[in-house]
Amino acid sequence: AYPFFVPLVLFLVLRRPVLALDPDRRGSIMEDSERLSLKTKLLLALGQSVEGIWVTVGGYYLNKFFLETCCIQPALVGLIQMGVGLFDAFNDTLIGALSDKTRTRWGRRR
Repeated sequence: AYPFFVPLVLFLVLRRPVLALDPDRRGSIMEDSERLSLKTKLLLALGQSVEGIWVTVGGYYLNKFFLETCCIQPALVGLIQMGVGLFDAFNDTLIGALSDKTRTRWGRRR
């Protein structure tokens, strides 16, 4: 099960200065004016928790569908899920690298 409290812990408890993610300022410490407000942290944690609930519930019903409706063997369902996980691992890395390197006249990631 997805630990829904993890995003909240990350945003609220870890109050150390965050290293800048901007490539031009890599390794530098963020100024106090650039820190996220408590409201922003709570909203980001809420959004991450909703995503976690969606993934957990979706995974449960997908397993139920594969096992009970499609009558697929549990080992094959595990292989399917492993394949999807491996695809996500490589695909997300590739898309992230492309996103980091893409520059347009409107800026990055626009």
